[in-house]
Amino acid sequence: MRKPLLVLFGLVAAVALVATAAQAGTHTVKVTNVSVAGWSSGPDEDALVQQMIAAFNKSHSSIHATFNVINGDYPTAMTA
Repeated sequence: MRKPLLVLFGLVAAVALVATAAQAGTHTVKVTNVSVAGWSSGPDEDALVQQMIAAFNKSHSSIHATFNVINGDYPTAMTA
């Protein structure tokens, strides 16, 4: 009587293990891309912004940020 119960329990455990493993590979994370744009005041600021973006991307796996430098004359654009 105990042997059939052990076999049944083993089969149930095996099916549960296979079902869990099969579903583990189907989960996908949707990534949202975000652009951060701004004027550059020089290489030091660019490096700091890139470090901040990298830290943000590392701590937010579902969001990917990129930094885009706005080209142009900043003082003229601000007074227009």
